[in-house]
Order: sequence, then C-alpha cells, then structure tokens
Amino acid sequence: MNSSTRPTPGALTAACPWLREPTAAAVREARALANLTRAQAAAWLDVTPVHLARVERGAAPARAAHVRLLLLVAGFIVAPGWSAWRFHDGELYGPCEPRRGFSPGHLHAARWAFAQVQHQRALARHQNSQPATSTPSQYTHGSSR
Repeated sequence: MNSSTRPTPGALTAACPWLREPTAAAVREARALANLTRAQAAAWLDVTPVHLARVERGAAPARAAHVRLLLLVAGFIVAPGWSAWRFHDGELYGPCEPRRGFSPGHLHAARWAFAQVQHQRALARHQNSQPATSTPSQYTHGSSR
C-alpha cells in the first residue's frame, strides 16, 4: 500500500478515546493503519492470531498498549499534541500537509531559522529600548579637524 492510499488515522488518533477504554474497533483500525495481516500483528503484539481475532471481534478485552504499538508500527507518533503526525519513508508528515514530509535536514534548518528569528527579535527589542544618542561631531557632515 503506498502513502496516497493509506488510511488516515481519523478519530482514533485525533481524539485518543482508546487511551481510556480501548475497543475492538480501535485494534482493527490500528492494524489496518499498520497494513499488517492478523498473523503479522499478532507477532508484533506477542499474542496468537486466534487471540487477536477474539480481541478484534470483542470476545476478548482490547489493550491500549496493543493499539499504541500498532500505531507506532504504522508510523504514527502516539503522544499528546502529536495526534495525526506520522513517519513514512524517513520523513515526518503532519496532519495539515499529508503529502509533504519533513526530512531531518528540514527540521534542523527550521530550528536554525527559528533561532535566527529569536535573535533578530532580541536585537530589535534591545535597540528599541536604548535612548536616542547624538551623533559624534567628527562623523557629521561638514565637520573640521
């Protein structure tokens, strides 16, 4: 499955209800996002495929840790404030621009640019807080030596 046909996290990661009460649907959706067969997902979760099938049907309790692990396998960041962000092919994709990722180089450049903006703002604040000074006479037009 390529990135343009992958399912989006939808309400699962946006609202994170499975942190409080994981459901069979959350396990199924997380497995679909990870693009894993039941046997592959069971291996990741260290359970049998039969047990995972029972969880996905609602016959066995779902565990939030299983949902989180499957979302991590799918490339999503499972942390407060990062819902709908994911990694794919070595790039970080945000929820607003799912087709345009950030490479590590982009992130380093963004940090540098942010530091430069902060520095320029600090300089401007410092210059605005300084009292006006008169120009030394030796630099004024028409001064004699």
